[in-house]
Amino acid sequence: MLTRRTLLLAGALAASGCTGRSSTVRVGVLPISESLPLYVGLQSGAFEREGLAVEPVMLDGGARILEAMTSGDLAFGVSNYVSLMLAREAGLDFKLVSGATAETSDNPQHAMLVRADSTLTPQQLSGKRIAVNTRRNINELYVSAWLTSVGVDPSSVALVEVPFPRMLTALQSNSVDAAGAIEPFVTFGLRENLVRAIGRHVVDVENNVPITGWMTTGNYAQRNGDVVNRFRRALQQAAADVGADEERARAALTTFTSLSATDAAAVPLPTFNTATPPEQFGSLLERVRRAGWISEGATDPANYLLR
Repeated sequence: MLTRRTLLLAGALAASGCTGRSSTVRVGVLPISESLPLYVGLQSGAFEREGLAVEPVMLDGGARILEAMTSGDLAFGVSNYVSLMLAREAGLDFKLVSGATAETSDNPQHAMLVRADSTLTPQQLSGKRIAVNTRRNINELYVSAWLTSVGVDPSSVALVEVPFPRMLTALQSNSVDAAGAIEPFVTFGLRENLVRAIGRHVVDVENNVPITGWMTTGNYAQRNGDVVNRFRRALQQAAADVGADEERARAALTTFTSLSATDAAAVPLPTFNTATPPEQFGSLLERVRRAGWISEGATDPANYLLR
């Protein structure tokens, strides 16, 4: 999780040396399918055609990617929007280059899972232990909203930090009673009859939720506007390539995740959306504000978008 001290330290480092103008860019990615367009773009030549040599840098969370961008180690990165909002609340100037994924009711990615032999219903989660991948992020935000929608006070549950890949094991070992999980682990657990889903805690609350985006710092964008524009165009083309050749895109999953070819062919892909409509982004900002994570003055979508 991003802390104010960590972010301010990173800001001090950035002041001593910023990323120069170059066609070679280091990009922070995650070992999940949200990063897929970047790898498809590398294979299809979308970045090369824009004169960009892209070096993917694998990190374990969106907050870590934002920290690396702030220190100048990365030019761009993918992260969930809530991490972006919290970073800006801490005083750092991140800008949204392009949308990455959204979650829709016809293609849900998150699910509230319990063990297959559990009799728990959503209304019986009060007092129970629920796994979330990290605190104060988009998963916790919608777990809490979903609990409220089913009549459970979010403060009555114990949220336990468990990385997504370990949630199925945590459920089987009885370390937690339920888990706010994400694909591909939802599909794996259901396929092996290890778990059952008692809700879809994002889309049960609202449809078409912006989840992740590609970002940079305001400083980098100001100094490297042409590189930013080329990177955005390449991402848009790469996202279109995913839709145009899904089989090829699924094969690319095996190059940066632990998925086998069989699993890559079976898991649902996210809804890739390079556009981020201000109304949906504004709705998410307001939800984060109501959670008490950002201030009233931080809810204008225009502050997050590159002009």
